[in-house]
Amino acid sequence: MKTQVVLALILAASVTVAQKKPSIIQRVLHRHQTATRTTMSPSPMSQRGQVSFTGLTKGTPSGRTFTLATRKSTYTVDTSKSPIRYHGRFFPIAKLVGGSSVTVKGHLTGNILHANDVTVNFARGEARPMIRKPMIGHHMVPKKH
Repeated sequence: MKTQVVLALILAASVTVAQKKPSIIQRVLHRHQTATRTTMSPSPMSQRGQVSFTGLTKGTPSGRTFTLATRKSTYTVDTSKSPIRYHGRFFPIAKLVGGSSVTVKGHLTGNILHANDVTVNFARGEARPMIRKPMIGHHMVPKKH
């Protein structure tokens, strides 16, 4: 009789504890939902009106502007407030020649694209910058005297 009462109390206690404490799956799902909610919500300084175009440059740049020809239209790109990068490194605008492939992100005002980010995909007449890789192997082992 005592064992039955003890077992009943243990069962009742485990049921109440199980009801109050969420399962591991529920906790993981809750974390995932809150994480996606926070990353998906727009920030007050959102990038409204930002566009991205990929195309070829026409001619040589004049000052800090160049002409970008896409499939649909031609835009004048103002790069006065953005760096130009080629394979992750800074690239001078003077080396940008006609026929280079460029991706530009920024705000469009009429036919002028005010660039926030300019990435050169292929620079015509430029060699791809050489990236040094660390040497691995017996060459790196210090010599014993």
